[in-house]
Amino acid sequence: EGKALESGKPYFWRVKLVTNQGETAWSEVASWSMALLDKSEWKATWIGEDSLSNPGETLAGKDAKVEGNRTRLAARYLRKEFTAEKEVKRAVLYISGLGSHEAYLNGNRVSEDVFAPVPTMYHKRVFYNVYDVTKLIIADKNTLGVVLGNGRYLGMRNPGIKSFGMPTLLTQL
Repeated sequence: EGKALESGKPYFWRVKLVTNQGETAWSEVASWSMALLDKSEWKATWIGEDSLSNPGETLAGKDAKVEGNRTRLAARYLRKEFTAEKEVKRAVLYISGLGSHEAYLNGNRVSEDVFAPVPTMYHKRVFYNVYDVTKLIIADKNTLGVVLGNGRYLGMRNPGIKSFGMPTLLTQL
């Protein structure tokens, strides 16, 4: 029952239990934010590199004849500066790394997640994470930084892991 939930909107709830033994007090108010429910709501586009670019970086290791002997692909460090010209009432970061990522806003790590997002069969489904970063935004100049790594998207060390391609990033603030 109730109104349909809307993309990207914050929602709040609290709980009170009533049983044949009595009832509890109301819980503290908690909240969540709805995901983006339609592809058209993504204003961001995937970014990354389609090829190897660091000196000495290669998919084949010292002995390319040995299956699975590959070098480690260096993490990509991505950075975007922006200016908050008005007071920010709410800021939400939607982020997906094909591979794994760690996001930083003004030098502060956005979350404690490790190897986000979770591995998946990327040709079927791609997950993304949503973080409320309102408290990390400052007046004037801000910097969003992301370390983008292989994760399970580019299975370089284990020949049993399917490689889907070079790591790429989709993020919208």
